[in-house]
Amino acid sequence: VLLAALVVPFLVDRLMTRLIGPKKLTWRIEKEFEGVSEEALWELLVRVDKWEKDHPVRQSCELEVEEKGQDCPVGKGSVVTYYRKTSDVEDTDDAIKENGYKVVEGGKVVFCKIRCTEYKDAPGSRQVVWETFEGGLGYPWVAQTEKKELCVSASG
Repeated sequence: VLLAALVVPFLVDRLMTRLIGPKKLTWRIEKEFEGVSEEALWELLVRVDKWEKDHPVRQSCELEVEEKGQDCPVGKGSVVTYYRKTSDVEDTDDAIKENGYKVVEGGKVVFCKIRCTEYKDAPGSRQVVWETFEGGLGYPWVAQTEKKELCVSASG
């Protein structure tokens, strides 16, 4: 009876996930920044091709723009790969072998790959949408369930 009480919820959850699929989470944050130009904020948050080595994201992982976008390197259609710094992960070799994660040249391990699906870079109204289509070692969400949208506009 105790075993059934533990196993039944697990089986119901697995069945629901297979039938319905994983839940997509949507959330929104609005923040006003004063004393920062719209262009500088856009470059800091979106233009991964211009990020210096001291950028917070670049300190935690390596990244590469694999496919350039239509209007700019990170525009619509671009693909950016984030690589896990393997020195930060214990038992990396075992996790890679056990889960079949992708290792690329140079021993880098893919953390996630994102594709830009919308990109508008017009002063006063900038917008970008990224969708994660591949997850790797340490990636916390199911691939293809994460979608990020960022809008930067002049306040006034």
